[in-house]
Amino acid sequence: MQGQRALAFTLISPVLIKHQFLELIHFFGYVPDSSIKHFMSILFSQEKCFDIYPDILAKVDGQADRVTRTHIAKTLVEKNVVARPQQAFDRFLKEGKKAFVKFDGVGLKETIDVIHASQGFAVLAHPTRYDLSATNIRYLIQLFAEFGGDAVELPASSEALSTRHMVDRMIQEYGLAVSIGSDFHGDNMPWIKLGNTPKVADGQKGVWESFR
Repeated sequence: MQGQRALAFTLISPVLIKHQFLELIHFFGYVPDSSIKHFMSILFSQEKCFDIYPDILAKVDGQADRVTRTHIAKTLVEKNVVARPQQAFDRFLKEGKKAFVKFDGVGLKETIDVIHASQGFAVLAHPTRYDLSATNIRYLIQLFAEFGGDAVELPASSEALSTRHMVDRMIQEYGLAVSIGSDFHGDNMPWIKLGNTPKVADGQKGVWESFR
């Protein structure tokens, strides 16, 4: 584009935050992930004694900050520690299990400020999937907007139409942009189809329109 400066935006590992009564909330952003080493130390001391860290890193091209629990689960399947990925979560990775890492994240406003200071856009990921009541979902979006958030991910196509309408109303009320995605995480979640994204409603602005 002649006469205009094009900016490149890269989607990197999600930031997890906590705010008051809310559970872990997902943002698009970046924080170094050190939890994998904690996981490894627990697994080595109580299960089969071999090093799977190189295998996990190989799944993310050696970039440790991209490691997620799904990468760990798939590696445990490959090493015959568990039979399928869900067993890795049930035995090790989910809350209350021996390799679960409690996350003490940064605050909501601080996270948004850091993203903005990096010339990025703060996007609230899947606000309807945190086991919150409708009232608290609305409150979450309100807080996000009041702290300067930029966009909200639209509910998946599989969610109730009433849920979509509620989020649409909040987006319109606070003048937020939208983001879309299928929330596909791999073949361990076959009920979520890659590319099955919700449609943007008339009058809504995609956050990607600001990427120029």
